[in-house]
Amino acid sequence: MRRATSSDSVSLMVTLFCFGGSGSFQPFPNDHAIIIIIIIIEIQRMWNVKTRVIPVIIGATGTISKSFRKYVSDIPGSHDIKELQKTATLGTEHILRKVLT
Repeated sequence: MRRATSSDSVSLMVTLFCFGGSGSFQPFPNDHAIIIIIIIIEIQRMWNVKTRVIPVIIGATGTISKSFRKYVSDIPGSHDIKELQKTATLGTEHILRKVLT
């Protein structure tokens, strides 16, 4: 394996999976957006690659935004949306079980 140089066209996709239950689909609060920008800049400087953020947000009950399918289609590989929704729902169930018992 060889190290990427500045003349290589290397790109890196950063996929942010956010399973939340706030009810609104604002991608990230301002504080999180600033942290994400800092992480992207750090990745670009350390690895000398172009980065692109793909927001993938699923609600706590498995709800998805209108643009969810477009974002998921940008991620390489095959992804089953129902499986991602199931994962979000099971994660919520796990948290509730821990809190309520």
